[in-house]
Amino acid sequence: MVNEEEGRGQVIAITQESTTRAYQDGLDLLLINAIFRGAQHARPPR
Repeated sequence: MVNEEEGRGQVIAITQESTTRAYQDGLDLLLINAIFRGAQHARPPR
């Protein structure tokens, strides 16, 4: 997982396909955390 700031937001990149048939435990939680973490740490527009 890579977390980079871009402008006033963030880009969160995950190298594994996190939604494919629950292949590896925890990848679905990784996706959900990435979605909520991005929204939680976003800066308000000016």
